[in-house]
Amino acid sequence: MSSNQGIGREHLSMDIRIYLGPYRTASQHIYDILEKNADVFSDQNIVIVPPEAHRDALESALKALGDGLPKADAGAQFIREATQGSAAKRIVLLDHQIGGSVLRPVSRSLLFPPCGAAVARYSTLLPLNSYRFFMATRNLTTLLPSCYGSALGHAKIEEFSTFVENIEIPKVKWSDLLNRVTRRQREERGPRHHVVTWKYEDYPRIWRDVIQAITGIENAQDLHGDSRPVNQGLSLYGCQLMYQYLLKHKPAQAGDFEKIKRAFVLKFPNTDAPRRDDFWTAEVQDQMTFAYEDDWYYIERMDNVATIQPRPNFLD
Repeated sequence: MSSNQGIGREHLSMDIRIYLGPYRTASQHIYDILEKNADVFSDQNIVIVPPEAHRDALESALKALGDGLPKADAGAQFIREATQGSAAKRIVLLDHQIGGSVLRPVSRSLLFPPCGAAVARYSTLLPLNSYRFFMATRNLTTLLPSCYGSALGHAKIEEFSTFVENIEIPKVKWSDLLNRVTRRQREERGPRHHVVTWKYEDYPRIWRDVIQAITGIENAQDLHGDSRPVNQGLSLYGCQLMYQYLLKHKPAQAGDFEKIKRAFVLKFPNTDAPRRDDFWTAEVQDQMTFAYEDDWYYIERMDNVATIQPRPNFLD
C-alpha cells in the first residue's frame, strides 16, 4: 500500500499555482496579504504553502523519485507533504527564491540564471496541465540597485560598478526569462497560458488582481489589505553612500547590517526619478526604460504568457 494513499493520485486534477517572485518584486507584500487573508482562502478550500514547507516537500519528493518511486507517486508525496495532507481544490506554492540569488540577479544577459532549471523540476513530478507559474517583472533601472542594496545588507560589500560590470544590459530581457520558464510546456505542447506576469511598477494599483490570479479567489474585493507603497529598497545614490559608510563602519554584531540598511532606506528610498549623481545618466536610464517597455510589447504577445495590467479608468 502506498504511503501516499491519503492524497493518492488525485493531485493529477488539482489546480496548482506556483509563485516564483522573483527577488525585489513585492514578494513580501504578497506574502503579507496572503497571511492576512488566511481565513478567506481557507473558506474557499485554497491551501497556501509557505516557502520553507514548499522547498522541503519538493526536495523530499525529488529524492524519493531518484530512489525509484514512480513519478505519479512522487508527485502525490510532494503535494501531500506540502499541504500536510489537506484535500484542497487549489494549492498555492510560494517561493521567490526559485529565481536564484539576489546577490547575482543577472549573469551576462540572463536574468536569474538558475530559474529555468529550477522550474523544470516540477515537470518531473507533476503533469504539465496541473500547474501554472506566477511572477513579476521590474525595470532594471530600479531592480539592479535594489538587489545591490540587498547584497550590501548581506555583507557583500563591493562597489556598484563591480556588481554590474559583467552584465550586458542591452541584451537583458524579461521575455527571455519567461521563455526559459515555459520551455518545457512549449516543447510538450502544454497549456497556452502557463505563466502569468505583471509589472512591479503597476503592482500598487493591481495588487488585488494579482492576488486573485495567484490564488483563484472568487472575489478580489473580499481581500483585506492596502496598497501601501511597496518598499523599493535603496536608491542607487543611497547604495553608493551605504557602501562608503560600510567601508568605514564595519558592523560588529549580527543584525547591525539590517539596522544600517533600514536607516539608509528611510533616507534614500528608490524612486523611478533619475538622479544626476546616479551611476547611470538620465539618458541611459531612459534608454533602459524604453528597452523594458519594448520588451513588454513582446511579452504581451507571447503564446504561453498571460499578463495582468491596470484597468482603464474611464472617469479620466
